[in-house]
Amino acid sequence: MGVQRRDAARVVLIDSRGRVLLFKYLLSEPWACEGWMLPGGRIEPGESPEVTASRELLEETGLTPDELWGPVATNSGEWSLAARRFTTVNWFYVARTTVTAVDLTGQSAPERQSLLAHRWWSSAELEATQDVVLPPRLAPLLRAVLAGDLDAEPLTLPWR
Repeated sequence: MGVQRRDAARVVLIDSRGRVLLFKYLLSEPWACEGWMLPGGRIEPGESPEVTASRELLEETGLTPDELWGPVATNSGEWSLAARRFTTVNWFYVARTTVTAVDLTGQSAPERQSLLAHRWWSSAELEATQDVVLPPRLAPLLRAVLAGDLDAEPLTLPWR
């Protein structure tokens, strides 16, 4: 079986204190360790990345953003899960919220079972952690978003 394409949209969800929400999972290859990821998921056929970002945010957090903008960044690479290989382009959007209580009931059963934790992170905490955080360079992206210092074109973030 060859490499399958599976693009995704992810959300840099920022609270009123300038922190970003991340979910902790056991990451597949090439990481094969516990790590933190932004809310988001697979772009379904016929869906735009922006629509996916809004849908996934609601499903995974129970939150509906007042405004979603972007994409502010992209990255791409290959990964494996259950002996299947995928290639992915991630599209990163930004949303703000004043609500920090996360409702996980919209997640699928496999998502809830694989979720190890969730928490809000400051850019300083992201810089200091030894944990794997995806996408790499999330802390500088968060600082740029908070400062309003983004280019018109999406940034290209590393895969690993």
